[in-house]
Amino acid sequence: MTEPEVEAADTILRRHEVQYVVVGGQAIGKTIRATGDVDVMVTATDYADTIAALQSDEDLEFQWEDQGVARFAMRLVGGEFLDVLNSSKFTGSREGGKFFIFLLEEESTKRDGIRYATAAAVWYTRLMIPRWRHYSDKILQDLLGGVGAGRMRRVVEIAQRFGTAETLRKRVAYVRAEMRRPDLEYVLERE
Repeated sequence: MTEPEVEAADTILRRHEVQYVVVGGQAIGKTIRATGDVDVMVTATDYADTIAALQSDEDLEFQWEDQGVARFAMRLVGGEFLDVLNSSKFTGSREGGKFFIFLLEEESTKRDGIRYATAAAVWYTRLMIPRWRHYSDKILQDLLGGVGAGRMRRVVEIAQRFGTAETLRKRVAYVRAEMRRPDLEYVLERE
């Protein structure tokens, strides 16, 4: 069953013919309880046009845009947020559109007509942003909710593919160290 926030975001994005992939907590939410906000990623070439189109949509209230992320409040679902991410922030040394194509072709699945990123792709994006430490706590919550710890290996593979392994090295090590905390160890499977 698709969450109402995702259905609302899908309705709005389809109205504007935006090709997107759900990349946040809602993507992982198919395994554990999702967050209410919806994070979607669009191609680098579509980002500016998507933001311009969404700013004029009657079902959205533009909040802000900063460094490749734009936030809208969705009126259809009580003001839950729709965050639109520019895929170029995650491509590392590859061309801007490569990460989005990678999501579409290899690291997402379609459910109820909506494309959702894999947990590994979500974790990769979470660890690539400046506020990664905040999002590392969300990764731990995902693990406690039942997402397998072995997916961290796939995060490393994604980083190697996009030339961001050095950026993620310490961040992945931090998350792995947190996974070994005594208060979490009994819940989490070993990698």
